[in-house]
Amino acid sequence: MRKPSGTTEKGTAEKLRLISNAYPLLTYTDGHETKHADVKPSGRSMKVQCRLVDDDDTALLDLMDALLVDGGCIGVICDTVGRAQHAAELLGNHCGRDCVRLTHSRFMDIDRMSNERELRDLLRNCLGIFRSRSFL
Repeated sequence: MRKPSGTTEKGTAEKLRLISNAYPLLTYTDGHETKHADVKPSGRSMKVQCRLVDDDDTALLDLMDALLVDGGCIGVICDTVGRAQHAAELLGNHCGRDCVRLTHSRFMDIDRMSNERELRDLLRNCLGIFRSRSFL
């Protein structure tokens, strides 16, 4: 167990309490106090492979073509919104815009929630709909 960092407004040590070492740990507020909840495993599993690739358009397209020769679904994670937008544009021009889904932190929260719901639905049905090439 670990103690939360920082002190309360009153600065009293008794306000500090132990919280879980769980990961992930959901932290939220009810408007009056900060609360924590352990997130239990779902029981589902999925094989996922991650790797770093050269920051080069040709390298990305060549890798995508090689990995998706028989169809499938690939997630491309970029470290900036600009790079994510560029990758989405590049892949959309290469394979068709209907094969690419873009989401990033600059979307308004309601739009991000909608995008993430769509991504979860697409991934949940991955075997059925990704016979052609798709990029997330």
